Amino acid sequence: MNLKKFPVAFLVSLFLVYCPSPKSKSPLSNPAAIAVLAAGASRSSSSSGTTSSDLSTYGRVLTLGKTYSEISGTSVSSGTIKLGMEFNFGGSKFSEVTASSGGYGFFYKDSYAIFPWYGTSGQVSYQASGTKFTIQFKGVKDTSSTSYASYNYQVILDSKDSSVEILYGPKSKTSSSYKPYAAYSVGMSSSKGSVNIIYGGNFSGTLNHGDFPASGTSIKYTPASTSDTVTDPLAMFQWHLYNYGQLGGTSGEDANVSSVHSAGNKGDGIKVVVVDDGQDINHEDLKDNVLSGAGKNYLYSSADPSGSTADHGTCVSGVIGARDGNIYGGKGAAPRASIFGYNLLQSLTSTNEQNAMTGNGNINAFDISNNSWGAPDDRGTYATPNSTWKTAIDTGVTNGRSGKGAVYFWAAGNGGFTVDDSNYDGQANYYGVIAVGAIGDDGKKASYSEEGANIWVAAHSQGTSGTAITTTDNTYASYAGYNSLSSSIKSDFYSDKYTNTFNGTSSAAPLAAGVGALILKANPNLTWRDVRLIIAETARKNDASDSGWLTAGTKITGGSYNFSHKYGFGAIDAKAAVALASSWTNVGTQVVYTSGAGSGTGAIPDNNATGLTGTVNISGSGITSVEFVEVNVGITHTYVGDLAVTLTSPAGTVSTLSKTHGCKTSSFTELGSCSFTGNVWRYGSARHLGEAANGTWTLKVADGASGDTGTLSSWSLKFYGR
Repeated sequence: MNLKKFPVAFLVSLFLVYCPSPKSKSPLSNPAAIAVLAAGASRSSSSSGTTSSDLSTYGRVLTLGKTYSEISGTSVSSGTIKLGMEFNFGGSKFSEVTASSGGYGFFYKDSYAIFPWYGTSGQVSYQASGTKFTIQFKGVKDTSSTSYASYNYQVILDSKDSSVEILYGPKSKTSSSYKPYAAYSVGMSSSKGSVNIIYGGNFSGTLNHGDFPASGTSIKYTPASTSDTVTDPLAMFQWHLYNYGQLGGTSGEDANVSSVHSAGNKGDGIKVVVVDDGQDINHEDLKDNVLSGAGKNYLYSSADPSGSTADHGTCVSGVIGARDGNIYGGKGAAPRASIFGYNLLQSLTSTNEQNAMTGNGNINAFDISNNSWGAPDDRGTYATPNSTWKTAIDTGVTNGRSGKGAVYFWAAGNGGFTVDDSNYDGQANYYGVIAVGAIGDDGKKASYSEEGANIWVAAHSQGTSGTAITTTDNTYASYAGYNSLSSSIKSDFYSDKYTNTFNGTSSAAPLAAGVGALILKANPNLTWRDVRLIIAETARKNDASDSGWLTAGTKITGGSYNFSHKYGFGAIDAKAAVALASSWTNVGTQVVYTSGAGSGTGAIPDNNATGLTGTVNISGSGITSVEFVEVNVGITHTYVGDLAVTLTSPAGTVSTLSKTHGCKTSSFTELGSCSFTGNVWRYGSARHLGEAANGTWTLKVADGASGDTGTLSSWSLKFYGR
């Protein structure tokens, strides 16, 4: 089986160094700068006494979009500088600092110092005003090389609340070799680094992740109190949750979760299982949400799915349910949901697969199941699932959640670069799952994301800009994870507990699953069908100018559905979905109707666009609103990749089920032949949502290449609706 992450590398940089203390074992690769500082600084107690407190006792507040105003201050010169106020830092009080320019702009007193890293250039100035003392670094460069960007930032001391604030401003020069927003820092090295807050010899409150993606980003440390706001330091990189253009993407192009979280809905109590290669249950940003004892390790028959190979599942878990408000990492789409993992992909048998889809023997074990895996990508071949898998999904949607039905989210697939369509995957195209495609930070289809009439919704992941998803990474071993010591990606976060490279429909599916948890939190009485209908009703029409959009079917809330083979019903919208879920009336019992045999069977003309056309007339189905259509075909053909198949409804809506394409081997060379397993295939279509089943439906099968021939022996339709 294939994990739905797409490999990529990034190049980005930001560097600041902040507050080293003498005698501290700094990770800086700049002993010269440390020596200069140590020579001029000494530890001494104040009238209040030096305490053992450091910045781990300080509350940390992140603010985005603050106004950055340059000061017209005094340029740095050596000597004593008056702060204009008495500042209390960790129990040490002082009203002046010593400045040492020499290209560095050191400001220090006792165990407290501020300076840009060794070898930088730029202007350093200061200003004392009221309760605030501001140190400004203007045009600071990563290195002396002209190819690197230069940055502006301020460090602000405020005696009113004894706070230390770092405020990032607009750059004075863009870089030709790095992304213009300098989104990521890769840690301490000879060419890149990060912000550090150090006090009394201890690294504390360390910002190891290049936490300043845009002008107006502020991180403020204030002595802890009950009113302090605790934030997630990597949240600003999680544009998929809140995109204000901070990483160069389109503002508002996100899952729209912010207001939902602010209103108090964070998915509390909703149980989400991550069926994958494992889960790092002890990860600092996951452990508080991990449901103890609920996991499954298929290799060792234990409840702990952790391991050195649990990389993919750990990333997926963070997208869904990384904990918020704990000063670690970022957060998930449902940051208080209960998550647990099944490492099915470590031992993928039909028995284990059925077990994972049915809650390890307890069909009520989970509310939502995320599956960021599936058939191999870029093959163009048709992957038939095990019959036991289909039985398990049927059991889940029928009996799960005490009869309301479990909700299964499925990655649509990453073969869109080449020959794949999500309808060639017999799991992603099944009526019981929600197939999720991927869009980038511009709202457009990620090139790898597979199209298909079965796609239900799109969610954000890495797109054409190259900006991927920030999430948790496997910490089981030093070599584990995408951001590891052995990783070839050198522009990732300094801390290998997190990665900024997660992508593919692997990342889109859990984002949608997290939104699903918010929907169920808003209304736990929803059935699985209601959840998917709410998603379709509220999905946003992204990439609105794309020619593939069609308006068809009648929405429950009025009007018509927008549908695209690229995006399903559009981009998932948490705010709209949760609002609708709160007042939703559940739809009635599902009606299932299977048609008789369709006409038009026979030999398929070779290399002929006209092909075969057959019809089937539906009457008395009892379905006035279709929810999903299965198209079952019996075709014997030596190369089914030649075939283009479409289904047209009585209303004239066309579902493209397959296109003429090549079939590839595992090494991506052309196959000499390819066929349906057992010469039968089940296509799936969501495109006819809200249409009536009764009337004449038309199937067209055409052969688009010469040399291989075949026969359409049978076809029929199966409708799910109400």
